[in-house]
Amino acid sequence: MRHSFFLYIGAGAAVVLLLLEVRNGMRDDHYQMVAERGQSVADHAGEFIEKIRNSILSIGTDDMFGPYDMEQYKLPDGSLTGNEMFVWYAFYDLRDPEGPRIRLLANTVCKDLKKEDVVVEVNPETSLALDWIEVLGSAGCSGGGGGHCRLQETDLSTVVYRGTVPDEITVIRKGQRAKMKLHMMPDNYKDQINSCIIAPLFWYNDWPRLFIFLEWWKRNKINKILLHVHSISAPTKKIIDYYVEQGLVEVRPFPLMPYTAQYDPNNHVYYSAEHMTTFFCAVWSDTKYTTMNDVDEIFHVRNRSETLLDVARRQMDPIKYPDVGAIWLEHNGLGFPGGIAPDPWDFDKFRKMGFVKQAHPFGQGRAGKYLYQTQYAKLPWIHGMRIFYANKRSEMIPREQAIYLHMRNEMTNIATMPRLYPDFKLFEDDAAAEMGLILGEIFSDGAPSFKFKETMPVVENCIHRALVEIPGQDCIKPTGPTCYAALKDLDDWVYAKPIEDSKYTVV
Repeated sequence: MRHSFFLYIGAGAAVVLLLLEVRNGMRDDHYQMVAERGQSVADHAGEFIEKIRNSILSIGTDDMFGPYDMEQYKLPDGSLTGNEMFVWYAFYDLRDPEGPRIRLLANTVCKDLKKEDVVVEVNPETSLALDWIEVLGSAGCSGGGGGHCRLQETDLSTVVYRGTVPDEITVIRKGQRAKMKLHMMPDNYKDQINSCIIAPLFWYNDWPRLFIFLEWWKRNKINKILLHVHSISAPTKKIIDYYVEQGLVEVRPFPLMPYTAQYDPNNHVYYSAEHMTTFFCAVWSDTKYTTMNDVDEIFHVRNRSETLLDVARRQMDPIKYPDVGAIWLEHNGLGFPGGIAPDPWDFDKFRKMGFVKQAHPFGQGRAGKYLYQTQYAKLPWIHGMRIFYANKRSEMIPREQAIYLHMRNEMTNIATMPRLYPDFKLFEDDAAAEMGLILGEIFSDGAPSFKFKETMPVVENCIHRALVEIPGQDCIKPTGPTCYAALKDLDDWVYAKPIEDSKYTVV
């Protein structure tokens, strides 16, 4: 369809050029006839373009998401023992100064896993041992509070390998073999900055907040926003599809692990394996710099004549700061008196964006977030780089240059909070009207629903109940069976589907 689109525009342009060519020397009445026909072609071209655009927007991420379908993950009874590795992604990492390695991202019973248990076969003659096994969460195999889960997100990296790189590898664990695709890292990085969302969206329907987030980053010159999705509402999908088509957002589905009637690993992993997607930011991003943030967080640059990219280049300048691989930003709150979404819900009122001018930044002590040079990220974590390549380090950026602002949904009762910057503006004055028009385009088929207020208490309740359902595992698992049963009928959800580049292989 895209080829037809461009060919049709080309034909219309040719008509316009023809009119310019034949005007001289042609009778006025004859020229008028040709001009009218040319205008007709142009009119039809416009209609055709609009139809194509609407078709593209309706398709969006349809190949990645679908209705509730647990059967696609179900394995034959008794085929899982509970000791398996669930390998999500394999890639050839070129960044290590010691040499390139094959690395696996997997959910494992890491407390029982030894390096000798796993081998990576690149061809019948060559098998690679593991050089390290590293748990992606900061608390290690035991897990922290709410993370005492049977499975832990894990990085398994081989010894250095400089041979021929295959398209597929075979992962072998204690005699069990499974083939999987081997992905390549970018071989160079664009001198730009991507924003990577550290955790997958699950049961996510706070699309008004997501819209504000995407519009802010777009207007502040981010290259791309990288986003994993597990489960979202239909209106949220429309928001995401629009910005995918605009070229601002790249999306990857984050599906469930396979399960059996006797053992469901999805009920034994922390926060739908969010440390996996956090780590993957440094694998996915193809820009020199990458931010680590959630979908309610922005990195505000104080000097309006600068961008975040300008700050990153200056603060990680290889001449002035040769050992700095990442910069931290101090946490602060960003509230809206009365909230972002009207209560009761009113789409027309939301479209007017009246709350934008009431944006209120205030001091709040929490863990900060950071941005880093992608090529030096060996083990990214949520609030900082745990391990760098090339002995790099992190540096706190002065708040006079940039701060991290957190738009949490509960930050509404803030009248007594001292305002951080009297001159703070979330958007320029003309942005509200433009954003209202964009919302009209996204939801041209009618006003969308907004059910966050109804579903959020249920999410919190089911997480609390699931924490204590397995003795010895206080494991936060919002995508386990307890929360699925509680939430699946409360909104018009769509769910991630396994695709070639994002699915679990059982070993």
